Amino acid sequence: MTAVGVTLNDNDLAACDTWADLRTDNWQVATRETNYDQNLYGVKGELALAKALQIDFVGYDKTLEADRAGDVGPYQVKATMHKEGHLIFQQQHRMGVQTVLAIVGTNKVKLAGWLHFDTAKTIVASGVGRKEWRNDQQNVMTWWLPQDALESMEWLPIVYGPEVVKLQC
Repeated sequence: MTAVGVTLNDNDLAACDTWADLRTDNWQVATRETNYDQNLYGVKGELALAKALQIDFVGYDKTLEADRAGDVGPYQVKATMHKEGHLIFQQQHRMGVQTVLAIVGTNKVKLAGWLHFDTAKTIVASGVGRKEWRNDQQNVMTWWLPQDALESMEWLPIVYGPEVVKLQC
């Protein structure tokens, strides 16, 4: 499987910090407040995908999530700080939207792979990954997919350059 590595430069990191602050101060998720750390690694993952696809990206606006095609162009991004992290779908996620898993470090992001939610449900039903009730503040059903169950990033229109490199997994 091919993953993609993206390096965020100092300007990128400063923009991510600003966007994370704006999201923290202004966004309310359905049942809980967002926090700065979650917003920071989320926006880093989104910016990394935008750089890899050469899509213009604004990390904060007032458009409702339901009114957007995706986080970055038509793509959703789920970010984690865990190197062995899973792509986690929740019951309210939209079917048929390509969702990319971003493993976020300080200034490096690994775009590990992608799936559609409907495909994720099928994979979990076949015995790979897991389905569980998330009983923290969210109280939702979740589907957890390991990185090796994801589609390769080579299937997306990645533009390789000095800050975007192909990673063999």
